[in-house]
Amino acid sequence: TGSLLHPSPTIAANPSALPLVVGLIMVGFSGHAVFPTLKNDMADPSQFATMVDVTYVFVVIAYCAMASAGYLMFGDQAQQQISMNLGENTVSHITVWIVVLNPISKFALDLAPIALGVEAYAAARLQ
Repeated sequence: TGSLLHPSPTIAANPSALPLVVGLIMVGFSGHAVFPTLKNDMADPSQFATMVDVTYVFVVIAYCAMASAGYLMFGDQAQQQISMNLGENTVSHITVWIVVLNPISKFALDLAPIALGVEAYAAARLQ
């Protein structure tokens, strides 16, 4: 593997991997289920559009920086799952478990809009 100062050999473009790349990028922007909850919980909901725009700009910058650094470090040897690039050590095992537990920790937050809808429907039906 390389480093930021001494990059690994890379291929400038691989058109056959484009669908995979687009899919991986889209997954990072799939948190839209929590948007109604975020807007309702804001002190000033009129600032929601600005907040989303600024957030997405920061996320795109972070994604590009991390993707570039990772590709320079691992180059053509990069595995499809980032956790496979970490090797076999305690830190890599902890990282894999964090990756596994991350979606589980967000499950309730993603279901919040559905729960609010069911709650409102049930309350209306019981009255």
